[in-house]
Amino acid sequence: GDGKGGLLTISVKAILNNPKGLPQDLSHSHFSALTIKNALCDVVRDMRGDRPSVDVENPDVPLVAILKGENGAATISLYRSLHPPGSLHKRGYRQGAAMHKAAMKESLAAGLLREAGWHTKVLESKQTSSRLRLVDPMAGSGSFLLEAGMMVADIAPGLMRIKCGVP
Repeated sequence: GDGKGGLLTISVKAILNNPKGLPQDLSHSHFSALTIKNALCDVVRDMRGDRPSVDVENPDVPLVAILKGENGAATISLYRSLHPPGSLHKRGYRQGAAMHKAAMKESLAAGLLREAGWHTKVLESKQTSSRLRLVDPMAGSGSFLLEAGMMVADIAPGLMRIKCGVP
């Protein structure tokens, strides 16, 4: 639930591993995802009396089902996706048009800062209460400065992407 008596929204994405080994009725990823989603919603309805809503764009609980086929049988593993939607290099602090086409990817900026030893300078600064200075050589969209600031604030990469049921 959402902590207020309501239900969280869900979505299910299916990934087929060895689809030729799966039963015929589970050989299509979209149909398999719908079947799993319906089964989960039915269980919740049987337990609570109401059915959760589905939101494929921005669900509170995005699920990934991996179906592995072998000799006409299926093994299903269900996971909660912690990085929806899209690629992991998108940290979650920029939305839509705020990201210029030529901007440095956030994960690359973080990697370069780490390779340059920024994380050790942050630790030293915290221990000695000294001030840190950083010059952004790119003077573009601020990826270096944003990632450096997140390291100073000890904010985990991608933490802003994880909703954990909070709308």
